[in-house]
Amino acid sequence: MSKKLLFCFENYYPYVGGAEILYKNILEGLVKKGYDVTLVTHHIKETKNYEKLNGVKIHRIKCFENRFLFPLFASKKLWSLSKESSSITTSTYTALPLASLIGLFRNKQTIAIIHELWINKWSRYTDLSVMKKIFFSIFERIIYMFKVDIYIPVSDSTKKQLLSYGIKKNKIHRIYNGMDYSHWDSKKYSITDVTKELNIKRNSFKAIFYGRPGTSKGLPYLINAVPHIIKKIPNFKLIAIVSNGPEHKKDFDRIYNLIQRLNIQDNVTLKPSVSYKKLPEYVKYSNIVIVPSLAEGFGFSAYEACLMGKPLVVSKTTSLPEVVFGKVNFSVPKDSRSIASAVIKSYKKDFTRIPKKDFTVETMVDNYAKFYSKEK
Repeated sequence: MSKKLLFCFENYYPYVGGAEILYKNILEGLVKKGYDVTLVTHHIKETKNYEKLNGVKIHRIKCFENRFLFPLFASKKLWSLSKESSSITTSTYTALPLASLIGLFRNKQTIAIIHELWINKWSRYTDLSVMKKIFFSIFERIIYMFKVDIYIPVSDSTKKQLLSYGIKKNKIHRIYNGMDYSHWDSKKYSITDVTKELNIKRNSFKAIFYGRPGTSKGLPYLINAVPHIIKKIPNFKLIAIVSNGPEHKKDFDRIYNLIQRLNIQDNVTLKPSVSYKKLPEYVKYSNIVIVPSLAEGFGFSAYEACLMGKPLVVSKTTSLPEVVFGKVNFSVPKDSRSIASAVIKSYKKDFTRIPKKDFTVETMVDNYAKFYSKEK
């Protein structure tokens, strides 16, 4: 009889994000290893309340599209499913307290995958209002008061954050994130459609950024770097593929207005998000990829660029130096002039060359399978 594993995450496929792709790879990989995998997650539009997707039994809970209501509406389903499971695996933020409480009352082991800690850093990493910064800082502290048996940080950087916050070493089991190398195989993709769509002059020096428009991803600092870059590289063109859903609209509009204010419309193409399936085409089209994040738990976009063989301008912070390889130029977080300098070095083909680092899905799933095989 296969071991039953129960998972509880706020978001899951088809919600698109680095963490959600990670969860999908983990859960489907564990199914292939013979585990019986069940997930409770929040319901998004045009998805079924229940389905079995690639072997994963998915229960989607309607909660008015509100992440803070998810634990309340998901509690009944998670309680009933937890009876037969050997453990409950969750992640920050709102799902963790629910999983912890049910694990406590069911006497089930609670495991938390941790991407990064922002405790005492919300003011540094966001442009939220003062009240929201205080709220989220307190909320994150409260989350870490809930009982968790094992924490799984996704990098050594995150492991250090847990240790510095006082989590005991024997409760930490680091498992690196893994990437689907086949999806980021440059040979598989054509740039014909992207070339026609963007219609950028062939001799342009094309850089790409993709991700959320919020401060933590460093996009405002990159946009402010453009006037400095074009003084040295007049044919520079930044393609910013930016999330523009309801939760990101305010930040998206802020970036749009910043581009107008700096009068750099001819040098920046601001484009709404594209599908995960199409994204490698845009990366292949670019000359360099820029990841100006203030902090990362792992750094999916940075590692994806490396797999595509693209030169990379990346912030020297948290996990990013830990995972990147190939042709790299580091910049100082929150420093537009430093970003500009790194881009100009890349234009001149002056790089730091870092040996390849492997973080495969297969290795990641193997490590999770070994972990669960040893757990009670």
